[in-house]
Amino acid sequence: MTSEFQSMPEVTSNTPTASVSAKQSGHSSPWLWVPSLYFAQGLPYAIVVNLMVIVYKTMGWSNARVALLTSILYVPWILKPLWSPALEFIATKRLLLIGTQVIKALLFCAVVFSFSSSLVLVNIVCLLLLAFFSATYDVVSDGAYLINLPLREQAYFVGVRSISYQLARFFVMGAMVMLFGMLSRIYSIQLSWQIVFSGFAVITFLLALHHWWWVPEKEAPISLSWGTLVHALVSIKTVLKAFVQLPRLMTFLLFLFFYNAAAAQLMKMVPLFMLDSVANGGLGLKPYVVGWLDGGLGLGAMIAGSTIAGILLARFGAKSCLVIMTVLMGLGTIGYVPLAVWHVTSLEWIALVAMVGQFTFGLATSVYMLCLMRGVSGGKHPMSFFAIGTAVMALGMLVFGSISGSMQQALGYSGFFVWIVALSLAIIAIVVFYQYDEK
Repeated sequence: MTSEFQSMPEVTSNTPTASVSAKQSGHSSPWLWVPSLYFAQGLPYAIVVNLMVIVYKTMGWSNARVALLTSILYVPWILKPLWSPALEFIATKRLLLIGTQVIKALLFCAVVFSFSSSLVLVNIVCLLLLAFFSATYDVVSDGAYLINLPLREQAYFVGVRSISYQLARFFVMGAMVMLFGMLSRIYSIQLSWQIVFSGFAVITFLLALHHWWWVPEKEAPISLSWGTLVHALVSIKTVLKAFVQLPRLMTFLLFLFFYNAAAAQLMKMVPLFMLDSVANGGLGLKPYVVGWLDGGLGLGAMIAGSTIAGILLARFGAKSCLVIMTVLMGLGTIGYVPLAVWHVTSLEWIALVAMVGQFTFGLATSVYMLCLMRGVSGGKHPMSFFAIGTAVMALGMLVFGSISGSMQQALGYSGFFVWIVALSLAIIAIVVFYQYDEK
């Protein structure tokens, strides 16, 4: 699941301002920092949530272990609503986003040196810290976007945000996986990944320098004190109290939690299915081919699906599209069954199945996110409510993603994909039961 839709901090009219330099007063063109801001948001997410599945598989881990540990790395994105309101009182958005990027660059360096069988725990801890600071960056970068752009430009750059975020995933799962595939022909698996992650460290540090130079600063410096921290804690309690008063809350939360149950498992298992040997029921593809299929063609199809969904949703609304797009997502999972049963080796057919699956996932994700935004828009704290909603979504992704490896090992790839089709039918039934009410 991807998601440029991350939690956004509350931005109110009493946000402090100050007289600052011309560059810092918001006069720099948004084109100089908005695309890079969201590319930097998508980069570590794609690495931690998606790429590490391939990393650990190439290092010889079992599917169950890969799925479980990479799902645990998702935890910071679930818990970020707990600390996101406090970020308003710690430092300015610009300072926080630059600081978190520098820390992430250093953590990438630590990950480089932790690629060893004797340092697995260190590797996991470094990635968890990377996920924590990435989730924090998501919050403050959205805040910088909201503070520095007027409403008209916010709407104008929504598409730019989405494309930039998805390009980061394309870069990670397409270009960098293909680079690893080429490097692994010359060097060891460990050294090849170390070279790739060294590149991530350099890119992250360069992005921090770029944002230090170009991201505007419209907030006055914030003095951290016990009073501000107490105020932050009180604001969290206020938001949670208001959230539980939303109408049809339990039905809404169940919808958010279960909707991506099939997609979360496919996200983990499809790359492993492509990489696994034919003897183990997989397709036996090389890493650079998987990068081309899943991160290249597949991601392009998902972006096309998201784009078309945006047009349809603007024309017909979420209520008219939700069931139809959910059915299409279910149909998009069927193609993996014959690939596993008949061990199809044709790259054309494999590419077609991957593209159809990603295209329909792009359709469904778009309508799902619109339902999420509309579901929290009626409250007093829509930005914080959105953060809680995305946390529930992330929890569902973690739970179902973590069991995917064990399910596959118990059922085999053929049985696993049949299970996914059956689960997709159950999700369609949940959507029909939900009876989404357009607001």
